[in-house]
Amino acid sequence: IEQNITINSFEKYKINPVLSPKRIIEMQQLTKKISHSDKIKEYIVDIVNSTRQHQKYGIKMGKYIELGSSPRASISLFIAAKADALLKWDVYIKPQHVKDVAFDVLRHRIILNYTGQAEGIKSEDIIAEILSKVPIP
Repeated sequence: IEQNITINSFEKYKINPVLSPKRIIEMQQLTKKISHSDKIKEYIVDIVNSTRQHQKYGIKMGKYIELGSSPRASISLFIAAKADALLKWDVYIKPQHVKDVAFDVLRHRIILNYTGQAEGIKSEDIIAEILSKVPIP
């Protein structure tokens, strides 16, 4: 216990910043400017909603969900899709941007029930089915 209480500085590890704080803020501002359509917003809401109303979307693995994603997941998915578009030099969100970030955004926002846990189901399995069944705009 006592050996692990030493706090070292970044300099000791020779960690160099990749971006300056100013550049990070600039990129955040650019991300806000990525455009989107109402259909993309609906797509994002449908994806998140399918974690709570799986029958409506025909998500068979939904039976393993104890607790689906909250509306805050929609906000996170929206922001992450914008950031993904920026990183790929696109000026608007495409459905593929949403799909590309969906696993990272939703993975910890889907709580499995005991049956799902006992059967070794992973939230990634459910997300994959959701992305294959929620209609793309």
